[in-house]
Amino acid sequence: MPGEGSRVATTTGPLAMFRKFRLTPKTGGLKYHFTVTVHSLVLGSTVKPLQDELVVVWQRGAKIAQTREAKFEEGTVRWNEKLSLMCTMYRQSGAKKEGS
Repeated sequence: MPGEGSRVATTTGPLAMFRKFRLTPKTGGLKYHFTVTVHSLVLGSTVKPLQDELVVVWQRGAKIAQTREAKFEEGTVRWNEKLSLMCTMYRQSGAKKEGS
């Protein structure tokens, strides 16, 4: 539940993957939930991975999201998995607001 003095907002439409959660009153940071879908990786015919199974790792600071291991077959690896991270974004002091 949000703390006293904080606002909660969500985004809909094509940018729904960038959901705004809460404006924290002390720091002014906005919490965003980022979600990406990892479909596949296609490697060129001359590229050979060092292992038969690969993972995609998405890291921001200490936060990590990763796919399951998937087999490399005929130059392609397929996952079709969603990865999500919660991030706090800050506005630079003196930066102009959007639409100003």
